[in-house]
Amino acid sequence: MKVATSSGTVRGQLRDEVAAFLGIPFAQADRFAAPRPVESWTGVRDALACGPAAPQANFGPPPMPVWSEGTCDENSCLTINVWSSNPDSGPKPVLFWIHGGAWLTGGGSLPCYQGEELARAGGIVVVTANYRLSALGFLYVDGGNFGLLDLVTALRWTYDNIAAFGGDPNLITVGGQSAGGHAALCLMSNPETRPLFRRALMQSSLPPSFDSISADPQEALESRRRFEDLLGEDIRTASWRRMVDVAASMRPAGTITPPFLPVRGQYPLLADPLTVDHSDFDILIGWAKDEGTMFGQPRGSSQPAEEGAVALATRQAAAGHPAFVYRFDWEAPPPWYSTHCVDLPFLFGNDAAWAMSPIVAGSTTAERQPVVNAYQAAISHFVRYGNPGHDWTPYTPDNPFIHHFK
Repeated sequence: MKVATSSGTVRGQLRDEVAAFLGIPFAQADRFAAPRPVESWTGVRDALACGPAAPQANFGPPPMPVWSEGTCDENSCLTINVWSSNPDSGPKPVLFWIHGGAWLTGGGSLPCYQGEELARAGGIVVVTANYRLSALGFLYVDGGNFGLLDLVTALRWTYDNIAAFGGDPNLITVGGQSAGGHAALCLMSNPETRPLFRRALMQSSLPPSFDSISADPQEALESRRRFEDLLGEDIRTASWRRMVDVAASMRPAGTITPPFLPVRGQYPLLADPLTVDHSDFDILIGWAKDEGTMFGQPRGSSQPAEEGAVALATRQAAAGHPAFVYRFDWEAPPPWYSTHCVDLPFLFGNDAAWAMSPIVAGSTTAERQPVVNAYQAAISHFVRYGNPGHDWTPYTPDNPFIHHFK
């Protein structure tokens, strides 16, 4: 089937009532430059396979599935993917989902984030996008924040084009996990992007202070100087492989904070997102019971994600628009338990892509399916109606309701 976009016509494929349009270019960008509109094409462009991910050095850090280095390319990574359930059945709510990976790794084009099963289960449209990572996305050059600029452009592309794919541009939810949730918060806080969506899903995302997941310009400049010293060559001409390898070496094993972060005060991160009024957004926020085991911490460690989620929910309640809060308790085998990222195979429901991950080791599809069904139903209900289900209660200090998936 064919769809006309702002850049040209694309051909997707329909399978079991879900139309998939994959690897659609939404922008192009030179190194250390803002994204610009992609050149239009004539005729029909096949959108039958996901495009390459952004350059990165870590291809599936545990407990994530492993992906291939060959899936990366600097010049053609800015692509978007759309899965639309029953595309001819009228406008449907949209989930624009942003992958995590500490701003260093991952990709909306990766098999583990394919949105077909979620779109089918929820009767929604699922969108994923790539954005520049590591030094190529967040080195402090001319203001930095290139990865965030990519996401601003991808969200605008979605708003402008999603109706042609059967989505409702007035019912967009921006969601994300880990750094992807940080990105969602940034988009909520920017005056140009916040009118483009009305709901936000944040998974294992929020610390109590945004300073811990962003940098001020002086900190960013110091990181750049250190990177250039280690690189030993021109940042504008060095190979992308060399760039991401040096960046990865700046984050020793067991270190949580990445070497490059979004820079506060630089577009599009103009204000501290945790000080901005978000009372016009419906919010669903959650964390995993044992977040810290991914980072070598003991079982039961869920800070700072738990503290940050509760703090945001408390602020929303005070503003008169309470958020919905959950904790993901399903346990993988030791040493992971309910670790950071444990909810991802349950969100996307694509078993084959997660088969080799330790998150699902020792359990069968049949054993996991009830949790998959419950999680997908809650997310889809939130995307459609602004609440995860009639059996959920908004979080308030007087009634601090937290839903548990287990």
